[in-house]
Amino acid sequence: MARDTKLATRWGRASEVRDYSPMSIVILSSLLSGSVGLLIGWFFCRRFTGSMPRVTAALPVRGKTKMVLVVRTDLNMGKGKIAAQCSHAAVSCFQYAQAKNPSLLAAWEEQGQPKIVLKSDSLHELELLSAKADSLDLINSIIHDAGHTQIPAGSATVLGIGPGLAADIDRVTGDLKLF
Repeated sequence: MARDTKLATRWGRASEVRDYSPMSIVILSSLLSGSVGLLIGWFFCRRFTGSMPRVTAALPVRGKTKMVLVVRTDLNMGKGKIAAQCSHAAVSCFQYAQAKNPSLLAAWEEQGQPKIVLKSDSLHELELLSAKADSLDLINSIIHDAGHTQIPAGSATVLGIGPGLAADIDRVTGDLKLF
């Protein structure tokens, strides 16, 4: 590593002075910088991760879970509109589950958040499905469109059911076809 050694005096004592190559300086500074970066990362990781809530702390729910999104096909919505309405339903059900049953929500998240999109032919069928989900105490939410684009304001577009136990949700939506 050292090219030359010279004799120098420091505080009245003789000592060697080394002339390091540029490559050895780069390697040494890289190792030092990396070590400091790791220490800083470890410090911040330990300091801030303890304050974050953990949703998956307790999973008392047994069995498969899922969420089902039931789309009204009689409205003839475009693909983008359907995607937006399904997203609204999924978020609404998620928020409801956070308040009503966090352990069920945690189990659903742990299982990969399975979602299935099904189709319904009418508003009447959507309302019947929602009432049946209510009778089984399942989380559900009917989404009503704001009416800014394709369909009239207030139109019920999608019913979200779950997250919930798959067997319970199948009792409500088991006869519906995939979208």
